[in-house]
Amino acid sequence: MHTENKRLTTLFTQYIDNTLNEEEYREFTSYLDNPLFQDQLGQLISHTYENPTTLSQMTPPQREAIVQRITQADTSRSVSIFRTRKIWTVAAAILFILGLGYIFFPYQNTTHTVDMMALDTVISPGRSGGRLVYADGTTLNLDESKAGLQITDQSVRYADGTPLNAGTSKSKAIEAMVSTDYGQTYRIALPDGSQVWLNAGSQLHFRTDLHEAPIRRVKLIGEGYFKVSKDLQRPFVVEADNQKIEVLGTEFNISNYPQEHTATTLLGGSIKLSLRSSDGRVSRILKPNEQATDQGQQLLVQTVDARTSISWMNGDFNFNDETVQQIMNKVARWYNVEIIYQPGFKDQKLMGTISKFENIDKVLKMLEYTGTVKFKIEGRRIFVMN
Repeated sequence: MHTENKRLTTLFTQYIDNTLNEEEYREFTSYLDNPLFQDQLGQLISHTYENPTTLSQMTPPQREAIVQRITQADTSRSVSIFRTRKIWTVAAAILFILGLGYIFFPYQNTTHTVDMMALDTVISPGRSGGRLVYADGTTLNLDESKAGLQITDQSVRYADGTPLNAGTSKSKAIEAMVSTDYGQTYRIALPDGSQVWLNAGSQLHFRTDLHEAPIRRVKLIGEGYFKVSKDLQRPFVVEADNQKIEVLGTEFNISNYPQEHTATTLLGGSIKLSLRSSDGRVSRILKPNEQATDQGQQLLVQTVDARTSISWMNGDFNFNDETVQQIMNKVARWYNVEIIYQPGFKDQKLMGTISKFENIDKVLKMLEYTGTVKFKIEGRRIFVMN
């Protein structure tokens, strides 16, 4: 038996490394089908979970194949309840793939039955769209079929050169705002050449003479990714609640939603970040792959993978050790739904990636597979429970 245990460990390692030949693959799957090796397999999977680098080497089909083999073995054999629950919980929570992404959560020796939901309303993912609002009240709806907006002091056009709302004269007001509702995103090219991608439920305030101002100043509410045009003579300043971000030319993401901590993540270049506090201002210089989070009167600066901060631009929900409530805030904004927590709901932290381009029932089903949360949909209201 000891020899077979060592053999399974060797085959599992080869499976992750994609070095199994056809004969070895058949041998490996025979172990997966054998209930005598389910405990060892669970330990191997758990060890893989504890080593994210190893896990990232596995392809989605590999992760899915392991889970399918385990679940087939569990349903076709009389295995002890404890063992079945242990293997299913570890495998499903860590490796289950639905073509949407994957979710991990700290192992718990418990199981939950996924409550399949009957939907009266199809809740589709968000799309491009928004509004341009001038200080004099002039409001122009943005075409969702266009790739973005180009604003100058002389004209407002879509990125492809098409005039915005042909026949509508541009407002003479200098102060303006682009806003996105829940379920909308939009890209804006500012008069100085800087570009901003707005996430759902966001506002960007600016002046149309931005390119002439000694300080290029804008204000953000919500979330935006900035690609700032370099100008050594005129700094670019973003005001986001208590944070002030000053740059000359760089790329960064700011998340500044109401009732959430403001977080600034630097992708390239450098920025000077200041925080208003009772003692004046706290300032830090951020380097690439650093994130500064507003923690009341203090700035928490930590090293991160900056690319995850803009996963929303690339069509994914990406969460790293985030609570269910933090995740559902993102879901609410993207799908334009109301989230209601049932009495007694106990929050848990998850990590993983889910596609934003699926209908909401598939996203919620993916979250349910962790066994930590359940959902019920009524219209555009999502009830969350354990």
